[in-house]
Amino acid sequence: MHLDEITIKGFRLFNNFHLRFCPGLNVLVGENDSGKTSLIDAIRYTIGTNSSERAYISESDFCDNCNELTIQLKFSAINNHAFRFVEHITHEPYTDADGTERIGSVLYVQMTAKKTGAERRGYPYIHTEIRSGKDGNGPAIETEIRDFLAVTYLKPLRDAEAELSTGKASRLSQILNSSKDIRESAIDILKIIAEANKKLLAHDGALQGSASNIRENYLHQLIFEADRSKLGAFIDIAGIKEDGLDELSEPDKRRHLRTVFEGLSLALSEDRRQHGLGYHNLLFMAAELLLLEQETENEFPLLLIEEPEAHLHPQLQVKLLEFINSKVKSPSNNSGIQCILTTHSPNLASKADPSEIVMLASANAWALMVEQTELSEGDYAHIRKFLDVTKANVFFARGLIFC
Repeated sequence: MHLDEITIKGFRLFNNFHLRFCPGLNVLVGENDSGKTSLIDAIRYTIGTNSSERAYISESDFCDNCNELTIQLKFSAINNHAFRFVEHITHEPYTDADGTERIGSVLYVQMTAKKTGAERRGYPYIHTEIRSGKDGNGPAIETEIRDFLAVTYLKPLRDAEAELSTGKASRLSQILNSSKDIRESAIDILKIIAEANKKLLAHDGALQGSASNIRENYLHQLIFEADRSKLGAFIDIAGIKEDGLDELSEPDKRRHLRTVFEGLSLALSEDRRQHGLGYHNLLFMAAELLLLEQETENEFPLLLIEEPEAHLHPQLQVKLLEFINSKVKSPSNNSGIQCILTTHSPNLASKADPSEIVMLASANAWALMVEQTELSEGDYAHIRKFLDVTKANVFFARGLIFC
């Protein structure tokens, strides 16, 4: 399953916009204010992201003096996940590689937003609905389906170090919780934590002394005497004790593990010394790619990255793109992810396959994928041979001079 097409009307600088995507890697290039970020936002506004950050349509998102905007996404090759949205599927004709006319199943998701002229709590109220169907007149898309379609989004000014630190939204916690190996080893991990609790709470231990001090000299001085036998001060790791550990239900095991994992962080070196932003960004993107691969069966594997070159020197930029290319969907990797990234880097543009490039300028887009241009396969081979960092500047230029 992959995002095949997007159609936008009345959103920011896109008055009437249409673009097809590759099932694997898509590299959006163009000068500033060409529409790259708006295109990424159009996708994530429609199907949401799996981060805690929420995005909402505002009055500034409407193009010129439009009072209504629509963003429609078309998903193809949906057969493996069709059971998730049976009532939303659209059947339409297509021509296969042999020239035979066939009927295929696709999923359309359309967001429509309208200005109402009313206000709620002092802010303009914009009516938004998300429906299926080629004309957006199908049933409303349920929350469960939107949760499945939600994309992984890496914003341009990301704080990679903070994302890898402790907390409920930490990437490390999500990776560990979704790991099959860890689920199968849950009881062994919990036993280690229970043993640690036993040692921490030894009667002559410092933690036990602190807990007793809080209980006897402070808490019990503040509550009624009748409650002192029931209430105290207890220090432990995630409330895990040896008693009854083997009788824990699976949900309880997962709950205890989740609490433990949320207290873990991911670092670049054991000595915890300070590292640069570039390597922290690479570690963060590595964690995101692993999480996407682990959740392929439960989530739509689409990765949106803005400016992956941030804080990376040219050689690391190339290495990153090569690695992403090894993870995306291709004829040899049908279970890979789909990735849409924006860049200002000629290094990335020169190392991407020409068929993966999408050029944006003045709210227009030109996909260079095969069959979307008048280039022959021989032309693509020629471009691959001669495209380098210097020549890749052509993708960002407003004009060319032929000598």
